[in-house]
Amino acid sequence: MRDNGPSAQSVVSTTPTVSTVPSVRSIKRSRTIGRFLSILYIPLAVGWIVGQIVRDRYAIWEILFHIPAPVVGVTGGILVVASLTLRLPHRALAVAVFVVWPMIVTVCRDNHWRIPNRDSTLAVDSRLESTEKSAFRVAHWNVAYGAYGWDSAMATLVAQDARILVLSEPPSDITVQPNPWFGALQRQLAKSGWRSVYRNSTATLALFSDSPILEFRPLEIPGGGEAVVASIERDDGALNLLLIDLPSRIGRHRDPSLAHVESLIAKHHPDLVIGDFNAVRQATRLQHLPEGYRHAYDEAGSGWSYTWPVPIPVLAIDQILVGPRLEARDYLLVSGTSDHRLQRIDFVRKDPGTGISAGVTPP
Repeated sequence: MRDNGPSAQSVVSTTPTVSTVPSVRSIKRSRTIGRFLSILYIPLAVGWIVGQIVRDRYAIWEILFHIPAPVVGVTGGILVVASLTLRLPHRALAVAVFVVWPMIVTVCRDNHWRIPNRDSTLAVDSRLESTEKSAFRVAHWNVAYGAYGWDSAMATLVAQDARILVLSEPPSDITVQPNPWFGALQRQLAKSGWRSVYRNSTATLALFSDSPILEFRPLEIPGGGEAVVASIERDDGALNLLLIDLPSRIGRHRDPSLAHVESLIAKHHPDLVIGDFNAVRQATRLQHLPEGYRHAYDEAGSGWSYTWPVPIPVLAIDQILVGPRLEARDYLLVSGTSDHRLQRIDFVRKDPGTGISAGVTPP
């Protein structure tokens, strides 16, 4: 009988097979990396916890107080998932212990998840006389000197349909008259329906209004920074503003500057305090405001409250404080061509029956 070669059953394939099981070496490498990241994370989490306990009254601890809770919470969550994937339950549990508190702070304390109060029947137009059905809109934005694109920034500002604009870190060449940056914005505002465009500015703060600016008085803040006392004419009485710009230097003790801002509020009784505070909303001084003052976000805001740094903001350092004569109806944050988010507030005058007459500054 002729041999026809090996039968099909005896043929052995020589094609190499690819193993889908991770090698011992790759598992060891992943676990080593995980161990290294966990070692880095624990001091970060402990530092954040210490910062929350001792807070910002002492300069040596303040940098720990400003560690962002979302960073600690999300980073820890990723490490927990990675540890469970690598079948390291004890390490996952150790990291999870440090994740719970910052996640609660992020989700439950720093941010509100209510439905925004955006009543479609509430007109927002300063050209109307103040009534129960008319609100006034003010917008503030740190535009980072226009470095991210002034044309786009102008479009974002005009789109807010506000009648007062406050700019922190306005474009450079502030002393050039006429200023080409501001001239361009004034033309855009005029085209958008502003009756007139009034402006006053310093090196760090600029104020635009479609009603006359009655007062614009810069004040120095000890230790750095600037405040401006401003007043704007309105049909229902003057609107008094306190504009704030505080330094951003890392390691700088912010509590003394915030104490000075607190004293300015007590002295001038502004209706709105607006600006880039470079201090988080949970700062001790900003949680114990003068009587009658509230955070606009706490009163009327909703959603992710952090304002810096865009595109992933994790610190709420831009603030609007509402005085006792006003009621915030809506507070909105908008991202644009800057490293800060724009903040916008709609408000109405409180009923004079509350004991404070419209247009009269409390003594």
